[in-house]
Amino acid sequence: MHYRCGICGPCGCINCQEPWDKVPFGINDGVFQYQPMDLEIAPNNSYVATISEDSIAKIWDIKGAFIFSCDVVYHNMNKNDILRFSSSRDEVITLSSENDFVVYDMKGNIKQKVKRHMDKVNSLDVTDNERFIATASSDCTINIWYFNTIKK
Repeated sequence: MHYRCGICGPCGCINCQEPWDKVPFGINDGVFQYQPMDLEIAPNNSYVATISEDSIAKIWDIKGAFIFSCDVVYHNMNKNDILRFSSSRDEVITLSSENDFVVYDMKGNIKQKVKRHMDKVNSLDVTDNERFIATASSDCTINIWYFNTIKK
């Protein structure tokens, strides 16, 4: 039975999994020096990223264990589209404070760093099939990148 909606028997949706108070993830008070402003859950449900107002992204496993942190761009114009998880590989793509975007593996190692914009990058997105990454910048350009090779 659905714990939340009571529609039918277990179907595998998030509502059938467990009651909300039993979700295994939790980050206790005192972990953040600055207020968390955004978060992203990986498509494979294995990771969570939090972004705080001090422009730090923190990557956690789904049980709340800290994995790594990195600098990101966070400002009033850019409160979303700062970070994306790969759905087919253990990677995360972030906007950094150096007018670029960075691809990390899930251990925090930089796999690629791409800096081609002349001003801060405001947004990024990844196509569903992960063939392309798109970036939009304050330099009044939008770039489309091949995800696997990061060539423009």
